[in-house]
Amino acid sequence: DYINIPFRLEEILFAINRAVENLILKRQNIAYQRRIEKMLSDITMLVDISSILYQIPDFNMAIDMILDTLTEGMKIKKAGIFLPGQSNDLFTIRQSKGLSETLVKEFSFSPGDNINNIIVSSSEPVILSDIEEGLYISNLEIKTDDDLTCCNLIPIKYLESLLGYIGIFQMSEDISLFEDEIKLLKVLATQVAPIFQALETENQDTENEELPFDRIIFNAVKERYLIARQLHSSVSFVLLKLKKEQYFLNLSTGQYTASTFSEMVIKEFNSFAEVVTLESDFVLVIIPSGNPVNIELSCLNIQMKVEELYGIETEISCPTLKYAIVNYPVDGSSVSEIINGLWLRLFHEFERDEDCTGNSQI
Repeated sequence: DYINIPFRLEEILFAINRAVENLILKRQNIAYQRRIEKMLSDITMLVDISSILYQIPDFNMAIDMILDTLTEGMKIKKAGIFLPGQSNDLFTIRQSKGLSETLVKEFSFSPGDNINNIIVSSSEPVILSDIEEGLYISNLEIKTDDDLTCCNLIPIKYLESLLGYIGIFQMSEDISLFEDEIKLLKVLATQVAPIFQALETENQDTENEELPFDRIIFNAVKERYLIARQLHSSVSFVLLKLKKEQYFLNLSTGQYTASTFSEMVIKEFNSFAEVVTLESDFVLVIIPSGNPVNIELSCLNIQMKVEELYGIETEISCPTLKYAIVNYPVDGSSVSEIINGLWLRLFHEFERDEDCTGNSQI
């Protein structure tokens, strides 16, 4: 800039102010550029970590790697991963870094609880940056570590399912912009959500032998429903139930055989369907993008084969096989609607037998 002679104080102050504003703007631009570069670097790190996580088959190992990313990559000193318990409503710390055993044992909550008068949301982060006076969950004080500086809970959601929370309890002193770190944590939660869903489903599948069949149905329907919803595709669910378990008659030898009912169902639907055996006389069939008419015809075909294989003529013409079909999204737009629809339609089929025989055959 330049100043005319003779000097005037107003002109000097104006020039100096413009120079200062220009300098501040340049420094802000440099800081902003560095902030953008760090954000891009951190996001790239998170994407790279996510690609590795998809290759890890063990759920606990994947959680360990996520915690390492938080503590080493993002310089967060104390963190934990909250997962639902058996009730699916109470979230507890599954694994942690830097937290005491007391805090891990005592810190649990449900969506809708309030922590220091902040309601825990299933979709939005809970941000508590000042917890010097302690932590209160639904007005009940819990024992915490003395050096905790915050309590931030970031939901891990896959579509409509709440799978867990990332819990942050002490940030690094090097963190200059708290808001940026929260954004990164939300990115991390989004990245790991499909992994949580896949690994948790896999863990549930390995435990299916110990689960009641209604829970097996719920897990199978939920998994396929989430996939279909994400892909904007359709999927059909079929429950098939024999009125009572019997051995089938081998027509070629005239002897009864222990061929399983599920083998007959698998053969009918070939390789395009998933068959989940619930009991020897009870199966669930899942058909992605199936034709409802063809599915109905396949069920009728199985029903006819079952009648033939019984080899016993009865005077009462009530079908020996009962089935129920629910198609997503036409017949149900949620997991509960699909499962309730299957049970309701199956019960209606058995009610028809009561009309035929006067006795319940369920």
